[in-house]
Amino acid sequence: MRAETSTQLLKEQQAAGVMQRRMLPITPTQFAGFTLRYELYGAGELSGDFIDFVALPGNHVAFLIADVAGHGASAALVTVALKSFVSRVPAQTKPTPGSLLSQLNTELLAIDLDRHVCALVGVIDLEASCLSLASAGFFPQPFLSAANADSSAASGLNNPPRTTSLEIAGKALGLFEADNYPEQLLSFAIGDRLTVVTDGILEWLTESSLDEKEQRLAKATAAPLTEFWSTLGVVPSAGGVDDVSWFTLERHA
Repeated sequence: MRAETSTQLLKEQQAAGVMQRRMLPITPTQFAGFTLRYELYGAGELSGDFIDFVALPGNHVAFLIADVAGHGASAALVTVALKSFVSRVPAQTKPTPGSLLSQLNTELLAIDLDRHVCALVGVIDLEASCLSLASAGFFPQPFLSAANADSSAASGLNNPPRTTSLEIAGKALGLFEADNYPEQLLSFAIGDRLTVVTDGILEWLTESSLDEKEQRLAKATAAPLTEFWSTLGVVPSAGGVDDVSWFTLERHA
């Protein structure tokens, strides 16, 4: 009887995993000169990592990268709430990353799922080729790789040259009432790329210190996309002890 119960539980988890993966957007997806792509690797059938993006009125695109505390079925349940939230974003009038995080935090507190969420939200202005970004306790910090160091100065937005870790503050979601999520505005020249990795990657890297792991991440984000995992020295398909997601936003035209 115990073996039958375990088999049935495994089948249910596998079915739930299929449904969860169907909630994810198509990758890669292009929006008027920008390409969004991701890879998501769960530690089991169900994942606490979640990625979504959606077109908005006025030639904008919003994206969410979220890392729910823990993994497995309890964390996966929260991703359903995240999907529901993203699906309602296009109905809002000119949403900003900060306002979206504030609203999502309020919803998660009301649901009281006993899980905090670290998240990164961006809104892309496709006409102006710029990105507004806000963080809710997301770590590691995202990386911006500029194809041309001089393009940052020319933009007038004080973007960092080459590959730089973006320091964006903000409290994690689902813990405290918070409505202040600072936003950072970044311009994108052709070839510029934003790279985001969830914190499960830190469990996969073999360096002894956090500083060394962050240096390895910076090196990998500066490499061509096809060399990201090899530069990290990681085989993601082999699996790990935590969920890991890799997201990139690149301007190609």
